Amino acid sequence: MPSMMMVQRSMTIGRSDWEARISRDARIKVEMDMERKRVKSSNLISVGYEAATRRLEIEFKDGSVYAYADVPKAVHTALMKAKSLGGFLFKKIKGVYEATKVDAD
Repeated sequence: MPSMMMVQRSMTIGRSDWEARISRDARIKVEMDMERKRVKSSNLISVGYEAATRRLEIEFKDGSVYAYADVPKAVHTALMKAKSLGGFLFKKIKGVYEATKVDAD
């Protein structure tokens, strides 16, 4: 009986690994296909959002691009409607959502 449990566990782990690879591949595709909209801001150039992955991408005036993970659509909508995009970013997004610098191609 213990060996059967081990097999079931390893099958579950294998499936998780497979799902993780698919998820990673989907994120890579989103990174390459992310479309950002130009915005009027003293600090930001453009903002993109992918609802399927809840990924927010922001391009800054210095040329850097950061991706924020697991951002709800409502937060993206509020950012785009904010009077100060930079202010909203620093108060409601930075430090709240995991950020990753996106390498330039």
